[in-house]
Amino acid sequence: RSRMPPWAIDVMSQPPHRRTPQQIQHLKHLLATMRSFRENITDDMRTKMCEVVRYTKCDKGRVVLRQGHVGHDFYFIFSGSVFIQIDVYDAVRDETRTSVENVLRMGEGFGEIALLGDGHRTASVICKEPTELCQIDKATFLDVCPALFNQQLQDKVNFAREFPLFSLWDPEDLKKLCFLSQVLDVPHSTVIETNWARPDFAYFVMKGRVSMLKEFDVTDIEEKARTTRGVQDEALTKRAQTPSDDKDKRKKHTRFANVGTLGTGSHTPFQPPVDWFKRPANKTPNFGHYV
Repeated sequence: RSRMPPWAIDVMSQPPHRRTPQQIQHLKHLLATMRSFRENITDDMRTKMCEVVRYTKCDKGRVVLRQGHVGHDFYFIFSGSVFIQIDVYDAVRDETRTSVENVLRMGEGFGEIALLGDGHRTASVICKEPTELCQIDKATFLDVCPALFNQQLQDKVNFAREFPLFSLWDPEDLKKLCFLSQVLDVPHSTVIETNWARPDFAYFVMKGRVSMLKEFDVTDIEEKARTTRGVQDEALTKRAQTPSDDKDKRKKHTRFANVGTLGTGSHTPFQPPVDWFKRPANKTPNFGHYV
């Protein structure tokens, strides 16, 4: 069921020259319920966007943007949510791995990196559920929004400079890295990464706290505890089974232990490339998320 009022869908289906000032004003008030449309955008910017914004409704599983394709629009999420999915090439295994890096929800925007950069999408965006989107064409976006995103980029650069590992970086190289990085608003209890032995990205904590947990297999300990408590019938049944049957059928028990905490201004562990401090200006490493 659509959450967008029929009158708004009708206005956004009309060409810009047929939209009246009153319709644009009503549309501006409606779209101001979206956080990314409301925050840090002036009233004049919102007016220009409402003059051209288009409405799109997508089913669950619909690919809105595909990594590597040329970008033509910027999007606001009016209702629903989308996955941000990235394909990462593993040179060691000679294979491409796909990972979901983030989930964007109602009120958030996406698609600006391709429009402000080299024109190609850096990630795929897939609808997690039925989703309603408001599209802004590239020409309008570049006319209205560059100053806003340039300020956000500068904020990321200033934050990155606080880390000693970037102290020897060329300013333009650091700017490229920050441009390709994403700021993630991560909800409480969300798992950011499951395998730090082979992480795809490094994460820098802008605000908040991240707990680092280690998972332990305590299956043998749990079974010994049950036997000690007198569950003899279960022990006898297990003795009658062959070792292979026991391995296949017994339930695995795991526990987690907190082995560290990352606070504001910290970053997750990672192994820099051997040429980290000798990297040419046109070779920016493929990593970097802010959370």
